[in-house]
Amino acid sequence: MAGKKYYKLIVSKCKECGKEFQISPEEQRYFDSKGFVLPKRCSIIFVCYSERRC
Repeated sequence: MAGKKYYKLIVSKCKECGKEFQISPEEQRYFDSKGFVLPKRCSIIFVCYSERRC
């Protein structure tokens, strides 16, 4: 029987700009439920790449 997974606030560093950003427990739960890995880039860089503005 698997135990319940608990999430806590994670502070990570963007691999592009080096800025620290937070990954909330809710975001972690979402990424986990979809089978995604946690983000390695901050939201500013992510939006920049997704809109091809960098």
